[in-house]
Amino acid sequence: MKNFGKNEINSLELQYGTVGFKKKQFKWNGKIEAGKSAVINLPGIIDSKKGANYFFASVVKTNGKKDAYEADNFQQVSFTAAPIVADKLIFYLHTNQQ
Repeated sequence: MKNFGKNEINSLELQYGTVGFKKKQFKWNGKIEAGKSAVINLPGIIDSKKGANYFFASVVKTNGKKDAYEADNFQQVSFTAAPIVADKLIFYLHTNQQ
């Protein structure tokens, strides 16, 4: 998350998820100074369906208020779902020691 504003960010309300699935909410508290960036880890599992998917994240509120400049509050990226394997997965390890 990058703070393009002139004021420090102390809290964010975020909405995120995969298009076509239930939207998720997250409230973050921390400190992002003006012009600086921070990594925000969103909780939960990323929902997906087979094939192409779109994940989005949107800022709903900054410091408890609606952001005055909303043009940079939404991001969406495409991704392909990871393959689904059986419930039980067995690995065999073979070393060079007989």
